[in-house]
This record gives sequence, C-alpha cells and structure tokens, in this order.
Amino acid sequence: MTAVELRPGLRRRVFFGVRLAESDHNGARVLEVHPDSTAAAIGVVVGDRLLRIGPEAVLGPDELRRYVGRLVPGDEVEVEVGRGLDRQRLRGLARAWPTELFSGSTMILDHVGPPGRRQRVFLTRPNTPGPHPAVMVIRGFSCRSCEFPLRPREPLRLLLEAWARAGLCTLRVEKPGVGDSDGPACADNTFEAELAGSRGGLELLCRADFVDSDRIALFGHSVGGMIAPLLAASRPVAAVGTLGTSALRFSDCAAASRRRQIVLSGASLRDLEAMESLQALLVREGMTVNQATALRPDLARVVPRLLPGGRLFGRSLTYTRQLDRAEIEGAWRRLDADVAIFHAEHDYVCVREEALHIVQVVNEQGCGRARLVELPGVGHLLYTHPSVEAAFAAPEVGSTDTGIAEATLEWLRRAFA
Repeated sequence: MTAVELRPGLRRRVFFGVRLAESDHNGARVLEVHPDSTAAAIGVVVGDRLLRIGPEAVLGPDELRRYVGRLVPGDEVEVEVGRGLDRQRLRGLARAWPTELFSGSTMILDHVGPPGRRQRVFLTRPNTPGPHPAVMVIRGFSCRSCEFPLRPREPLRLLLEAWARAGLCTLRVEKPGVGDSDGPACADNTFEAELAGSRGGLELLCRADFVDSDRIALFGHSVGGMIAPLLAASRPVAAVGTLGTSALRFSDCAAASRRRQIVLSGASLRDLEAMESLQALLVREGMTVNQATALRPDLARVVPRLLPGGRLFGRSLTYTRQLDRAEIEGAWRRLDADVAIFHAEHDYVCVREEALHIVQVVNEQGCGRARLVELPGVGHLLYTHPSVEAAFAAPEVGSTDTGIAEATLEWLRRAFA
C-alpha cells in the first residue's frame, strides 16, 4: 500500500499545470495541459489563449507563476481564455501539486526551519515494522526542485525508488524558495542557509521513531557532496557517499571545471585567465564587482561572461564565498563512516582525480574506510553517454540504466551490516 501524510505547518503549492508560449500581446497560447492539473479541472484546453487569471493579465509564464504562487489548494480560480473568436470565463478550485508515490512506502511531507524560512522535507517510510535504515540525499548547485512527480524517469527519482524498494527510508530537503519552501528566491540564498536546512533534515531523520539512528547514510551529489562531510563531521552517521564532487576549495574546483567546459564547448580560452583572476578577487578576496574592476580595469570586459545576470554559476556571490570558506577537506579527515566515492566516467564537472583525492584523504589522514566506485559511461547528471563530449552536449539525454542503484545498494548493505 502507498500513502501520503501531509504534516501541518507548510502548505502544498498549487499545480496549475500548463505550458505556455510567450505572449504576443493577446494572451499566451496554451501548448500543453497536464491531465491532473487545475487547468484541466476548470476546462483549459490546448490552443486556448490565456488572457487573464483572477484580475491579472497574463503576458507569459512569469505572470501566471506569480499569481498561482499566491494561491492555496482549494482556492477558487477564475481564468479568461480566448478560444477561437470567443472569450470564455472558466472557474474551479485550485489543485495541489501531485506527490510522488513509492510502492510499499508512505510519503511524508514535513518541514524544517521557522516560519518564513520553512523548507519542505520529503521523507519516505517503509510500510513494514521498523526501525529502518535511512538515506538522506543532498543535491548540488541547481535550484530545480528535488521532487519529481511529473518526471517518473528522472535518475534521482529512480534511485530513491530503488532504495525504498529495498526497505530504506529516504529523505530530501527542498531548498529555500523552491517548490513549497518559504524564503527568498533560491538564487539569492546563502550557502549557510542551505547547510542549516540540511542539518535540520538530518536531525529530523535522527528523531523519527521509525528510523534506526545508528544506520543513517548521506548521499551527496555535486555540491551536495561538499555538504555531506560537513554534516557527518559534526553529527556521526554510518556512511557517506558522493558523486561528482571535490574536496578542493570551491574556487579551485570551479576554475578547473570551467576550463574543461570551455574546451568541450569549442570556445576560445582567450578570456580564461581574466575570468579566473576576477573570480579570485570576488570570491577569495570578497570584493564587489566595482572594487575588483577599479583595481583591475582590464577585467571589466569579462564581467558579463563570468557573472551572467550578476551571478556566479547562477548563485549569489555570498553563496559562493561562504562555500569557498568551508573546510571540506578537514571534514573528510574528521568523519568516521563507511565512505564510497562514486566516479561517473563521463563527468565533466568533477573528474576522477578529484574523486581519488577524497579517497586518499580519508584513507591516509582520516578513518581509513573509503573506496572509489567506478560508474562506466555515466555523466554528471546520472545518464549514460558514449563520451564526455556527448555528456556535455546533452547532459539529460541518455539511458538511465546506469548501474548506480545496484552500486549504491551494495555500499549501503555493507555499511549497515
């Protein structure tokens, strides 16, 4: 049996469920309507031109998103659509976002953090007597949601389903400003806020009466693999696994990754040295853009390329500065856990040498319980690819039959034995 338990304190967001074309000043044409959505329930169909929602004109996806974000499931929704030569008003009740269902488990929607900073938690509990071992997933830089009810073949969802089938609890913490979570837009978050949310999620997991607190594992992907040892160094866990991460200072890791990606893109390396110099002034020295370019006027020309939209890799400079100061290698030395460093063969973000470096730090300077696990053909986003060039060109195109579920389950069985 599969069930959903919505705990009080943080509402579910509304699912309007359309894909729109950009407006041509006569509404936004509806390209797709999800069958279980609010839009479908009130009668919106493909080909309609969405003109208004409530009192507001719809000029494109942004206006719709802002209005829907203020709704609560059960609110009355009224839209005006253009259908052929006619205008029609459609009314109905707002529906909540669908929730992932994992066979044999109950999906618990909880939260961590105070009002105004509450972060959604997705916790699965096997429907068999407990306590059960558990895995907490920590994601990376991306501001995309960590739940995938509309994307059943998402690699992380498939991995979570495999763990749930094996009788494990699973936990994810949504970032502030993403999905149901409170807070500022994800791109404006700080690293410290995200780290605090992860700590809150781990504590929630440890307190759950159906979780065996002596058999908890952390699995960090990309920047999540930098957060995982920081959590484990302060709150002991049985196991830590990472994929696509590094123990280097973030600025060093980012510089190396940028170089690889510029080469793969076929773009010129002409501006690379200037970009690295500007990044060092902004991140390591903590300068503003104006301060950095006043000191080095020659760097002004690469500001748009390094900081599109004023952000470094899509995140605030505060975030990247705080991450850069994190003592990640020291955390790897201090933890005492079964460590599996998974290396994806076609990962262009972090490479094998960085994975091996973590293994060496743990085995030579730490608890001595780390090993490298190779994932042939796999890219950074957990799809398979024929080459690193193909992984870079289309990172989310490929097979999800990667072997990672089997490899992680082997690691967890050993760690929890």
